[in-house]
Amino acid sequence: MICIEAIEAGQKHRVYGLLPQLIFNKACSLFYLGKRDEVKVLLRQAFYGAVGLGLSEQSNFMKNFALSELGIDIES
Repeated sequence: MICIEAIEAGQKHRVYGLLPQLIFNKACSLFYLGKRDEVKVLLRQAFYGAVGLGLSEQSNFMKNFALSELGIDIES
């Protein structure tokens, strides 16, 4: 639900740059809660959203964190 609400708020206020980070945070939270079914999908959405918005530093952080801390390769 938080992703849907965040997307709607982003569309309303034109603050799209915050969405990848919100999705990334949700994915990490789900991972640590043990709900790993949708984590890789959310991580990919966050990563490619950041890439699409030209947030290269943020996308690199997401990719490296997912691989080193969560053990998930989001590019494969």
